[in-house]
Amino acid sequence: MTRGPAPDHPVSTHVLLGAVSLTWSAVLVAGGTAMFSALQDRRPEPVESLAIGVLAARHAVEGAVWLFAPAQVRRVCPAVDLTHAVSMVILAATTPRCRRAAVLSGAVAATMALLGVRSGRGS
Repeated sequence: MTRGPAPDHPVSTHVLLGAVSLTWSAVLVAGGTAMFSALQDRRPEPVESLAIGVLAARHAVEGAVWLFAPAQVRRVCPAVDLTHAVSMVILAATTPRCRRAAVLSGAVAATMALLGVRSGRGS
């Protein structure tokens, strides 16, 4: 199979970050409870369900900001994602009953932080 020519305008990192963040938000809204249940072998408690909703909202806001105001957030969004990733490491280490969900959430946040730092370097 042959590939066509490379696009004239490759997708910029901030567009990718916006799309990924909005998609992750939608995944959390549509299936966050089911995903949590599958990872943890139990239904989320009310405070955990609230946390899923808050995380979905944060990703929606972050995705929109990456799409519409990337220059203003190139340092802020990666810092927020890095802070979230660190908090998930702490949660996973101290709360075994939330470990798998915390590891997944932290991995997503760490990936977003790394991509955000890359975006800030002009890619």
